[in-house]
Amino acid sequence: RGGGFGQRQSRVPEKIIEVQIGAVDCFKGINKQINYNRKTKCDPCNGSGGNRVKCTECGGEGYKTQRVGTGLFTQIVRTTCGVCGGNGSKLTSVCYSCSGSGSKDIMESINITFPKGISDGQIMKVSQKGDFVNNMLGDLLLKVKIVNQNNFEKVENDLVYNAFFTLEDLNKDSFDVPHPDGTMSIKFLKEFNTLIPLRVKGKGYITNYTGDLIVRLNVRFTRN
Repeated sequence: RGGGFGQRQSRVPEKIIEVQIGAVDCFKGINKQINYNRKTKCDPCNGSGGNRVKCTECGGEGYKTQRVGTGLFTQIVRTTCGVCGGNGSKLTSVCYSCSGSGSKDIMESINITFPKGISDGQIMKVSQKGDFVNNMLGDLLLKVKIVNQNNFEKVENDLVYNAFFTLEDLNKDSFDVPHPDGTMSIKFLKEFNTLIPLRVKGKGYITNYTGDLIVRLNVRFTRN
């Protein structure tokens, strides 16, 4: 048993999972439990798929080489062995548990801490938590997707809050913003202009530089 033939040319593809993180959770940093399906090694056959023998067509390499061209213009072309499919070995008997695949599907659960201010599209790598392919464990890539949360959104390093007011609210002197660091009271300007957002310096995301809090002003009411 064993699937050690031809591993020199094998490479396991990385498993990519998108993880959504709210804009407020991103501001604070968050530990998330990630549940996902993955392929892991079959224990009864130890990942080999069953009893194997070295492929005689490629000599266990998993590929064949051929010289192409004539004279000075020649090159060596490497192609996957058509007999063993690049494994370097052939099954003589199939594992009863995995039907020859060498792997089984499981539900995996891991806890990952995402740092404060992580960017949309950023990737975190978890070694050997991907799929078991070609007798090797691949890596897991977590691709971050920042989503709106509680009327907050992330724009580069600025924390953007979408505030909604009634006509009665506009008669007040100030309004509250539920900032992740604590509620902030902000005074209304004398001229209320929904085209011009309010900016509070240094109250955005803190990474390699500090962003601002941007408050977008929206009025919403029901007409009689």
